[in-house]
Amino acid sequence: MNPLEWLKKNKRLSVLILMTVLVFTAGGGYGLYNFISKADKPQKRSTTPSYRLQIGVFQFYGMAEGKPALSISADSLIVRKKKIGPFSFSPAKTASMENVRIAIYADQVEGKTDFTKAFSKETFKSFPVSVGNISALEARNIQVTLYINEIVATEIQASAASLRLNKHDILFEGSVRVTSGPATLLTDSLSFSTTEKSFQTNKPFTLLNGKNRLRGEGLMTDIYLRPLEKPSGAENKG
Repeated sequence: MNPLEWLKKNKRLSVLILMTVLVFTAGGGYGLYNFISKADKPQKRSTTPSYRLQIGVFQFYGMAEGKPALSISADSLIVRKKKIGPFSFSPAKTASMENVRIAIYADQVEGKTDFTKAFSKETFKSFPVSVGNISALEARNIQVTLYINEIVATEIQASAASLRLNKHDILFEGSVRVTSGPATLLTDSLSFSTTEKSFQTNKPFTLLNGKNRLRGEGLMTDIYLRPLEKPSGAENKG
């Protein structure tokens, strides 16, 4: 007996087989359609921000012992968690600022100048986030002005800087220009220590003062750009 004759004699069974084939065919077609439609749709991404805090047009004014110690103005402040490895995070945070203007204030009493209050805990107690876990404040396009008894003593400009609060210093990088009275210092890398009240660079520098020009590599000066030691290999032209 051929298959066709068998199906004619078993009509009920043949109908059941046909319905089973149709069900599987429809199910497979729907599965294929569902797969293609999902592939065409854009995948939704997490909307969780990568930062912990973001402030536009940021301004901060810090006081210590009832007197101004530090002021910061910037186009923005962004605080992020600091990532240590590919899968681990630490409580430390990084803070970055854009187009920054900083003023550091100090009083001069009996010939002694103290800038250390600028990075003290008291000065930063009203900062928008706790600075206890922030190793440094990173800044791009920065200008720092040092005031002594409310009079401008020195101005520093640089492409970038890192304010290391725990070490009480500022590291300037890129097109660094320092001016104090008639003196101007040009270099690519410079540090300012609030405890030592000094500037230091290990890079090539040019120090201009009136008609005098001092060039060399490696220099340490006070805040008025007066060399604290004679730079090795320096060339002085008058």
